[in-house]
This record gives sequence, C-alpha cells and structure tokens, in this order.
Amino acid sequence: MTLYNPHMEADIGSAIPKILAVDDNADTVTILSSILERAGYAVISARSGAEAIELAERELPALVLLDLILPDRNGLDILEAIKKIAPLKNVPILVVSAMSDKYSKERSYSLGVREYLTKPIYPSDLLNRVREHLPRGNKAAC
Repeated sequence: MTLYNPHMEADIGSAIPKILAVDDNADTVTILSSILERAGYAVISARSGAEAIELAERELPALVLLDLILPDRNGLDILEAIKKIAPLKNVPILVVSAMSDKYSKERSYSLGVREYLTKPIYPSDLLNRVREHLPRGNKAAC
C-alpha cells in the first residue's frame, strides 16, 4: 500500500492523481482539499479564475473541480479557457457550485463538463464522482 505524501509531486502520469480545486471560498477549498488528500489525491487550489488558468497550464491536473462563482471571471469562462489548453482538452471537469439554475447546468454540459454537483455535497458523493471521472490508471490508492 502506498502512503500519501503531500510533498510528493504529482502529474497526469504519476501514481498520485493531481486535482485542481477552484473556488473563491477559502473554507470550501480547505474542505475539498482535506477530503481529497485523505483519499490519496494531490490537490492544488485556485481562488480566482486567473489563478485557475495559470495553474491548469502549469500543473496539468488529471481532473478539475470548478466553482462557477469566482471574483474575477465567470466559471463558465474559465471552463472554456481550460478546455482550450491542448493537453487539457479532454481532462474531466466537474462543476461544484451553489448555482442550481437550469441555464448554468445546461451551459456547463454544453461546454464539456462531465458532472454538475450542487453544493452542499457529501464527501462520499464527491469522492465517488471523482473516482468515476478520473482517467483509468489515474486513481488514488484508497
């Protein structure tokens, strides 16, 4: 059994999947990170759209959790920007947002979101969705 070391580097091809969590709320980022790290994932986080795009380009995460309400840009704009980054074109993006309106959901799916999760979300539901959408061979050893 491999133990998780939060100081280890992770990338798309590594044994520890790297997940980008994007949310402007520090508490939400802390909670998401804690849930995912305890399950064996490496987590990088962004609190703004600009930071999310920069980290996505630099870190090439295996999966992205994206809030739609961000301080500098609409989450849908961030979704489009990440999908335009060639190595991330097919990376799974899961929206995790308090927005539950029909337009946000339909637009997210039309832009390539794999799953739309409405806050609050149970940790077990989050982990099940993450495991379901991570590329094969890129699952944490839980």
